[in-house]
Amino acid sequence: ADVDLVVDVVGFQWQWQFAYADRGVVVTGTDQERPELALPAGATVRFDLQSVDVIHSFWIPGFRFKRDMFPGDTTTFQVDVGTVTGSWPDTGVCAEFCGLDHAYMRFDVSVLPPEEFNAWLTEQET
Repeated sequence: ADVDLVVDVVGFQWQWQFAYADRGVVVTGTDQERPELALPAGATVRFDLQSVDVIHSFWIPGFRFKRDMFPGDTTTFQVDVGTVTGSWPDTGVCAEFCGLDHAYMRFDVSVLPPEEFNAWLTEQET
């Protein structure tokens, strides 16, 4: 199916990386700062998920959907983001126990109007 945006998601002990390949933007979390997953409102987004080490599970409770990530495999799904905009700090999680610091494997989610999303991408490019 046609999608408006593809986000490559990499899970690793104990963080997340989000790549917006069409724009060359990569957002990687650290032990000091959660990464932000920004999405455009009203878009259909395909997530391509990979784990580099152990089993993780990508979960955004507001999407009412989670998907396991297995080392060596790419898991794909798509979501219609909807039109509600806002920021939900600390809402994305790994829902599969993945080791010692599993509880810290979290990320922020922002749904932005399309023009603000494009501005966010441009800001990340610099």
